[in-house]
Amino acid sequence: MKSKTIYTVVLALFVVVSVSHFVYNNVLKSTEPVSVVEIAADSFDGITVYYFHNSKRCPTCTKIEKLSYTAVHEKFADEIASGKLRWKIANIEEPENLQFAEKYDLIVQSLVIVDNRPNQNGNWSNLEKIWDLVWDEEQFTDYVQAGIAAYLERN
Repeated sequence: MKSKTIYTVVLALFVVVSVSHFVYNNVLKSTEPVSVVEIAADSFDGITVYYFHNSKRCPTCTKIEKLSYTAVHEKFADEIASGKLRWKIANIEEPENLQFAEKYDLIVQSLVIVDNRPNQNGNWSNLEKIWDLVWDEEQFTDYVQAGIAAYLERN
């Protein structure tokens, strides 16, 4: 009887460690966080896709970040490499980042495209449908990529 209990505990621990390892390597470690102060201080002359998040992050929030990251980097690798496009993430609950929550009308985790090219006046869009599409990865990816492509096509 004791050996069965020990076996069950060991198996449960193995599952927890395996799932934790998977989540860390495939979700949490997928992007490099950046302070929005750093974003505001630079003079990037291109299009930036920002993933803004809160301090508390549920599995859906981390899924949105991962899907967004993948959508951006799979389709726009050349644009990223050439410096026309970049990907940034930031916690909007940090004091130095609160201004961006107001500037971009952010309430929840959001994907925002900002165009800082000459003559674009910092035009931006919040891709609000990401929450509706998070469980349909193909539609999510199409939506994000179409939003970015529309900005890239502008002169």
